[in-house]
Amino acid sequence: MPRKTARRRKRLTREDWLRRGLEVVAEEGYRELNIDRVARQLGVTKGSFYWHFANRKDFVLAVLDYWAELSTGKPVRRSEEIEPDPARRLHLIMLTMERAGLARYDVPIRAWAALDPDVARRVRRVDRARYAFCRRMFSGLGFRGRDLEARTRAFVVFQSMHQAMTDRPTRTERVRLIPYYYRLFAGRDVPN
Repeated sequence: MPRKTARRRKRLTREDWLRRGLEVVAEEGYRELNIDRVARQLGVTKGSFYWHFANRKDFVLAVLDYWAELSTGKPVRRSEEIEPDPARRLHLIMLTMERAGLARYDVPIRAWAALDPDVARRVRRVDRARYAFCRRMFSGLGFRGRDLEARTRAFVVFQSMHQAMTDRPTRTERVRLIPYYYRLFAGRDVPN
């Protein structure tokens, strides 16, 4: 039996491609999301791509679904599973978003949505999920009517955009500001 001298490469998963694709959108913009660029950055040929995706459109839609799950689906489910108290859940979701830097994908994806109806539909779906989650959370904190709606909308927009609209504070500095943002949205201090 011949000796294997070459180091065996780890086979890329669909998630490897999706993660790298999302990073390309965040770092370089949606126009740079092409098969050749992502394959080159992953150090593989396009053949690996076609193992996981039918074509570029399939890949693009999968990247958007990956973004939706990463930035909304997982954090919402996790916070609802582990924290029944809405006051603590609000704090947890703020910490999760900041520590993981999840909002950094929103601005480039929203810019893309302005030009592509398929992307816009997916962004609207994510926004509806975010609004529903936040509405439940703020309702659980006792807010009603216009106050509930205003807090819900302001919180979703803030979480989505504030990283892009600030002077790029470090993650540590952003986490340190959470108690102040929390008080702004919840009208009370962070619970112990």
